[in-house]
Amino acid sequence: MNLRRFYSALLLLVPVISHAGLLEQGFQVDYTLSKNDFTVGVAEYRLYPQPAGGLIYESTARTEGLAALFIHDRIVERSHILQSQNGLRPQKYEYQQKGGKEDSGYQLKFDWQHHKLVNTHLKKTLDLPTDTQDMLSFQLELMKALQAGRKNFSFHLAEKNEINAYDLAFKKKMTLRTTLGEMEVVLMEHQQPKGHDVFRFWCAPGLQYLPVRIEHIEADGDRVVFQIRHFASLPHATVAQD
Repeated sequence: MNLRRFYSALLLLVPVISHAGLLEQGFQVDYTLSKNDFTVGVAEYRLYPQPAGGLIYESTARTEGLAALFIHDRIVERSHILQSQNGLRPQKYEYQQKGGKEDSGYQLKFDWQHHKLVNTHLKKTLDLPTDTQDMLSFQLELMKALQAGRKNFSFHLAEKNEINAYDLAFKKKMTLRTTLGEMEVVLMEHQQPKGHDVFRFWCAPGLQYLPVRIEHIEADGDRVVFQIRHFASLPHATVAQD
């Protein structure tokens, strides 16, 4: 889920990025989505700063190319986030899947005062650990952790059916070739016990540790990859409306 032709392009982007943090000015980033080396779609992410330190982070994923002939699903996610002394705190996460045989969706509502999570899919209220993020906000909190010099990032993730603990650990620094050119990145990895899923994030310091590649190796061996194909900061971001 960027750049060193980008260091030709980076010479243009860095002056913009260095004057204001991406979380303050907003950004848009698009990824090519593949499964087992076969391109199946595109995922578009948009971050919109809000008044009083709020953020809205949205993603839209849809099929593209040959896959679109057979699968018509479109997945839209939206996270409402507040920035606090305790880091980023999601307030509400929304998920909608449309275009398939049947539309579906659910919401997660974060009650930080009472440390409770309302899950409309489960129709239950769950206990809420203090370091919980949602499926979108954790990516921004990872960026902040790496900017602060942390080598490990542990958090709980509120998912559709449960809240799970994750530990992303620094593996190495490397150069990654992307569609936007070669980029210096740090590789972060979460590996569950043998026979379970592996998650990897290649994060670019030149983009304030925005993930430029994300890889999920599933327990059955299937590999899902997000690779960056477009990035732009949004110095005049349009505020997303509810």
